[in-house]
Amino acid sequence: MEKYDIIKRLGIGSHGAVFLVKHFNTKKFFALKKIELDERKKSRTREGVLKEASILSQLKHPHIVLFHECFLDPTREYVCLILDYCDGGSLADKIQEASQNDTSFSEKQIMQWFIQIVMAVQYIHSKHILHR
Repeated sequence: MEKYDIIKRLGIGSHGAVFLVKHFNTKKFFALKKIELDERKKSRTREGVLKEASILSQLKHPHIVLFHECFLDPTREYVCLILDYCDGGSLADKIQEASQNDTSFSEKQIMQWFIQIVMAVQYIHSKHILHR
């Protein structure tokens, strides 16, 4: 954590939270995903989370968020992943915004997103990785 300054929390989920952080030296923005460790749940043991991070570190594809590094936070209760920050938001954000504004997406836009998702899933399957 000594390399990053936390700017704000971007979201929270059942496994932890995601923060916008800024690297002290490069001034580049990243997403910091803090995953709470829970030895009672197989996918959230320290070993399980570090294995997932190792898999993420091997993925290089234009439609998959790029992994940069992984470390334990000082309390050792969380594993922290540093990922590229996608400043355009998520697909879920876009859908929620359209719903609130009572607007729809063009068929062309939906097909572009669909193709990007299929290409990313095909890539991870080619690496013998199953997406949950």
